[in-house]
Order: sequence, then C-alpha cells, then structure tokens
Amino acid sequence: MKITSCLSECSLPEILEFLGYIHKTGVLTIRAGPELKLPRGKRQYIWFSQGLVVAAAKRLDNQGLLWLINQQGWCSDRVTSKLAQVCPQDTAVGQYLLSQGVLQAQHLPRLFSLQVLQPICTLLTRKEGQFEFETKVNLPMMEMTGLSQSTTEVTLVAQQMLRRLNKVSSRKPVLKRKLEVTIA
Repeated sequence: MKITSCLSECSLPEILEFLGYIHKTGVLTIRAGPELKLPRGKRQYIWFSQGLVVAAAKRLDNQGLLWLINQQGWCSDRVTSKLAQVCPQDTAVGQYLLSQGVLQAQHLPRLFSLQVLQPICTLLTRKEGQFEFETKVNLPMMEMTGLSQSTTEVTLVAQQMLRRLNKVSSRKPVLKRKLEVTIA
C-alpha cells in the first residue's frame, strides 16, 4: 500500500492519527517546505509498527541512532559500531545496547525524544510539503530504541514541545530588554 498527498491538504497530526488508526507497518517520508525537489538529506522518515511510532531519521544509512548515542557521550563511536555489527537483526539496537550494559534504562526515553519527538515537533510547523506512506519496507532495527508510542501520544507531546518553544521564543525580546537594563 502506498499513500501520497500534500501537507496543505492533510496536516501532519491528521496523517499520524490516520496511520495509527489503520494499524499499519511502514515508513512515512516527508519532504517539507516550499521547494519539494529536495535532496534525500532534506527528508524526514518516520517508521511505524502496527500503527505505533517506532523510529525517525533524516537519513537512510542506519547511523542516526548510533550518532545520537555518541553525541550524548554515553558511548564511543568505536564501541557502538562494534556492538551494532553483532546486534541480532531482529533486535532494536537500543534494546541490544541496553542488554549489553552500554546504555542505561533512562537513556532510551531520552533517545526516543531526541530521535522522534523533536523532529516531529519541528515538522508540525510545516504547512507545505509532500508525504508518502509505504508499507512494503523493513523496519530499521539499527534506528530503533525498542520504545514505541501511539500516534496520539507522539502528536500531543510534540505539540506541547512546540507550545513551550513558542512561549520561550516570544519571551526573548523581554528577556533581552531586562538584561540590557540590568547591565546598563
């Protein structure tokens, strides 16, 4: 099954809710912005397993989650690369690294937030673009923490994050004026 449309006709929250409702497994590819002929690096991929959101990435090289782990300083690139090579193909790499003692249980929700929730929060601001949902794909175990969330949860949390960001952004001029008064 393949579904294709424009964000101007169907918003991202509506798309996510529909995909959760039909309980499908596949990947949602979003090319957001006024220029739709973007290179692969300008796309966002969101994977679903039986209607639950399981992973997201900006690239298809299966290195995004390992890069995030390294960026957090939880493990070296060398160690994660070696362990990823021996990770069973049917196991989410996040769960495997947890079982090997490389990650701690509290790292997985943080990774899920960085990998899935924050990019979706950014995508919620896009009004133009195209999306495509394809069911004939394998889940990227190397991009998966092993956690999943319903599309409703993901949408609500991402919208809350966006509201907080907007609130902070709207306060920047006030904070800047207060700092100028204090410094002067």
